[in-house]
Amino acid sequence: MDKDEAKTKLQQQGFDVTLKPRFSSRKNLGKIVRADPGIGVRTSETNVTLYYGVDASKRYDVVGTSIPDRGSDKFMTNTVALAGKYCTDGGNCLTLEPGQTDPNPSGLVLDGKGSSDFFDQLTLCTYSQDISGCNPSSGGYYNAMKDFLIQGDTGAMELYAGFGLPVCSTTSYVGDGPTYCDGTSEKQVEDGSDGTAEQAMSEKYLKYVARDFFVVMPVGANLDQLESNGYFDGSTTYKPYADRPYLIRRDNSAYPEIKATNDAFHRKPNPYAPGTNMQPFKKAPNAHNVYYLVEQPVDFSQFEETTVSGGRQGDVSDSSPDDGTSSDGNGDDATESDDSSQSQSSQSGARTYTNARFSYRVDVPAGYKWQQESDNGDGRKFDATSGSTQISVWGSNNALSHSPQEELDWLKENLGGNANISLQQVAGQSVYLSYEQNGTITYIREVVTGGKIAAIEITYPTSERSSGDKLAETVPLTLKFVG
Repeated sequence: MDKDEAKTKLQQQGFDVTLKPRFSSRKNLGKIVRADPGIGVRTSETNVTLYYGVDASKRYDVVGTSIPDRGSDKFMTNTVALAGKYCTDGGNCLTLEPGQTDPNPSGLVLDGKGSSDFFDQLTLCTYSQDISGCNPSSGGYYNAMKDFLIQGDTGAMELYAGFGLPVCSTTSYVGDGPTYCDGTSEKQVEDGSDGTAEQAMSEKYLKYVARDFFVVMPVGANLDQLESNGYFDGSTTYKPYADRPYLIRRDNSAYPEIKATNDAFHRKPNPYAPGTNMQPFKKAPNAHNVYYLVEQPVDFSQFEETTVSGGRQGDVSDSSPDDGTSSDGNGDDATESDDSSQSQSSQSGARTYTNARFSYRVDVPAGYKWQQESDNGDGRKFDATSGSTQISVWGSNNALSHSPQEELDWLKENLGGNANISLQQVAGQSVYLSYEQNGTITYIREVVTGGKIAAIEITYPTSERSSGDKLAETVPLTLKFVG
């Protein structure tokens, strides 16, 4: 729902409503993408926070915070606004979870495995002795975030661990006050010592290592400008799907460990942290290091389980996903009556699945159980309620710029050695391939364009050939791009 309409409706029901921005897919800009308390959750609360979608132009509003007595500047301390689940095209996922949320700045941990030490968590800031290390405003005598992406005009920002600090053993070395690194941990200089020997010891042990590092790309962030500025080491033909927020994960294995000090009193700039001296980002965006935000406005894990008697008339499994919901193609659930991405087709009892991310559609016959849409929103699987036949559909970017014939050749090259091919054909933009392997028949149709590929795959055992062959003759032909 539009954010202002949603706010008005809740206020009319007696709620106090606060609106807050969050990065979202392009289709959800200005619309509600999350709520606290959660959407559909029973609550006695009267104060409600509604989060609405924004793009890169509002990044300071999403991650920035106004600090009392610090003028009109915003400080990039609200890192928890970037928490969530992110997945690659191939289905590899990571989760950014709140670590320290107070005091400012907040921190994130990766997959729940982050350190309890705040200085080892993911933030947007560089180290300083006060909040100035989170201020991207240019000018002044202390420009802590000089040449950070968030200070520029690309709309991107760097999320990284360690505040740019060196490491003592495996943890960040803050070094405030009379402390030193003895090779295992940060220690206090004992009373009566001038600290010279301890500082010399720190020179021996302090080091810079590449730590968890992401480039945050909200909708509207300018990847082309980053590439032309030489931000990335190398190049690629892969073009991320720009209508969803995504992260680019750095390959830290490509950076060697180095000493952090020139001598006992002078520390070198960290070449693995954002700023003027940062080494180029390894590697350029590709299918393995680009992670898309998974938008989940409704968190079903918050719902109380309940048992009801009776049910809807008819065989629900023949026409509905097993959870009673349908998908809008973005991984978000909606009730069947509201979902424009599902519709009755001309086939008797069939329903149409439309994928929002790659803009394709296909008719799914009656008698198939709809599985959860993939985490990265590229497609879905449908299982026969009787028998072992499965239908899978997915979309992808044509990252290798394959022609239909090149795509067919690539598909054949990736078959196992015992595959018995019965059909291989290119017709216009369509690619057809069917083969038998280990007692299973697979039928594939792909629609190949210069930018995208939409695919359907039907698999069934040879014992179900009579019904499977009929299915393969009709359903794949309904696959098409829309819009």
